[in-house]
Amino acid sequence: MELVVYADNLEPQDVADRKPHRGARAVIEREGEGCLLHLSKLDRYTLPGGGIKRDEEPLDAVFREVREETGLIPTEAVPTVLIREHFPDSSWEHHFFKVRVEPGTPNPQELTAEERALGLEAAFVPLDTALAKLSREVDDPITAQIHKRELMGLMHSLDDS
Repeated sequence: MELVVYADNLEPQDVADRKPHRGARAVIEREGEGCLLHLSKLDRYTLPGGGIKRDEEPLDAVFREVREETGLIPTEAVPTVLIREHFPDSSWEHHFFKVRVEPGTPNPQELTAEERALGLEAAFVPLDTALAKLSREVDDPITAQIHKRELMGLMHSLDDS
């Protein structure tokens, strides 16, 4: 499935020549709970994930990001939704995956200096709590847009079973 979002009255022809920034995001569900990251300095919630490096495939990126940000070891990832976002100054392509991880205690996180400075913490929370945190009103427009994207990715990645 693919979702495309255009901000500020943009049209497809306005962004046709852009090369998007690329990211991979993980929906990790375990016993009715989902893994959510919190950046305490920004009061921003995200799913595990991040940028796709040059010559890296989205699947490899999501495995790497899950290991780094959560310490969990991914065992399987199934693509769920591709969200393309277009803004006046940039375009983004986010690959969402439903990720399974090894059971047990996570390894230590391998956070970047920026992630540590922002107070990144990973935790499993009930899915309704994750949905509520991503749905809440926030003043910062960047955080609001990130929460909307993560909410769409999460909702389109959850099973009905």
